[in-house]
Amino acid sequence: MTRHDISLPLPADLVSTLNAMAAERGEAFEDLVRGMLDREVTRLRSSRASAIAEHARVARLQRLLAPELARATGWDDMARRLALYGVALKPARGGVMLHDHITGERLCSSAALGFGARDLAARFGGDLAADGGLAETA
Repeated sequence: MTRHDISLPLPADLVSTLNAMAAERGEAFEDLVRGMLDREVTRLRSSRASAIAEHARVARLQRLLAPELARATGWDDMARRLALYGVALKPARGGVMLHDHITGERLCSSAALGFGARDLAARFGGDLAADGGLAETA
């Protein structure tokens, strides 16, 4: 592995803390910092990969479910249509979340699919029921 020496100005208190940590662990200052940087780069790459995977999943769900949500004529019809795909909408913090019907895993918000809770409520002439279900109003 090729190494490059770099000069990096750091606050004195941070250098002091890092020196103390290195001494406690019995390792060189440079090895401690190198290890920290390596772990942080790995974490950031993993976080970015997770965000990309989440975006791709939402895009797939939108392509699959948006036509069904657009054709739904009411809360019950929408629930039946989504059930065919193994998913269900459930109220969550003032919105509606899409959940896997079997595992209960939260997949995304209805808004991420292009159908916000308020829009659905206005469209179907209903609202989210107090008991957590989806209900039509008479």
